[in-house]
Amino acid sequence: MIIPLYYLFDLYVVFAALAGVLFLFNVYHIVRFGMQSPKTTIVIASYIVSFVFVSASTLSVLSTFQWNDRLEIVAPFEIHIVTDGLTL
Repeated sequence: MIIPLYYLFDLYVVFAALAGVLFLFNVYHIVRFGMQSPKTTIVIASYIVSFVFVSASTLSVLSTFQWNDRLEIVAPFEIHIVTDGLTL
């Protein structure tokens, strides 16, 4: 069975969008219902910075892949990356 790698990227985008929605949900609830203090502000800022750092890191790593390649799965459990007719 041959699967294009961009299907995996599409799956990543769906999970990243879900993570973004949950991130906004969490920040909203911390701001709206959390205690108003400098510690809360520090927690929110560190949460936002860490989310942006992890998102940027994964995008920089994923940008190095060739998403036009194909993933070939051969039974029993052999996986090959197919690039322009060559098997690696």
